[in-house]
Amino acid sequence: MARELVSRYGAVAAGPKHAHRAEALALLGRGVEAYRWIAGVRHPMDEAVSRYSKVASNHRGRYTDPRAFSEHGGSVRRGGRERYEFLHRTQADFSAYFLRFHRQVQVSPWVGDQRRADLVIRFEDIQEGFSELLRLVGLDQQRPLPRLNATAGRTADYLGLYGPAIRRRAVTVLGPAMLEWGYRWPEDWGIAAVPRLSLLAYRLDSALGPPDRSPLPGLAKRASTRLRGYAARRP
Repeated sequence: MARELVSRYGAVAAGPKHAHRAEALALLGRGVEAYRWIAGVRHPMDEAVSRYSKVASNHRGRYTDPRAFSEHGGSVRRGGRERYEFLHRTQADFSAYFLRFHRQVQVSPWVGDQRRADLVIRFEDIQEGFSELLRLVGLDQQRPLPRLNATAGRTADYLGLYGPAIRRRAVTVLGPAMLEWGYRWPEDWGIAAVPRLSLLAYRLDSALGPPDRSPLPGLAKRASTRLRGYAARRP
């Protein structure tokens, strides 16, 4: 979407990809009140499958290219490389991967920005969302948004990868974020609700914000992180 706005609509790219609102505010400086704030969301279960597919396929070679590693200025952190090494070594399926690496209630580092956005674009409705974005800023759409950066090995039926062995874990760790944006899991899973402790962990952590921007001392954030892990392990 950013590439389309720059190439077709005269937008100017500024700041890092996936920048937080605070970073954008610092970049824009005076006159920032004239800007519209746009955020995106994706079904958390779909997003988890997409990340698994990217790691499993070594998307664009990023998980084996030292230039993409965070210590060299890239975006692939040590945790991402550990996931790649695990999949490369074990050839694990999605269920084994999910149980190993999804051990905490998921809280997006952008959730605070998403809540304050003028427009939230849903990934599954990205064409309609892009059209609404252009209407919001008073631009005529020139063409449908091109589909770029497709993930190799990605299946459209992402819910089909959530077998009975991982469904309760999925609702426990992803359920609070799903409820935040109006998503649900299939009724035939037989799971009535997100555990209350997961909801509490999600609300606390999202209120504190990312560690580097939390208004409270690091101790509170570490306690919140532990609570997210404890909630995920509860039967």
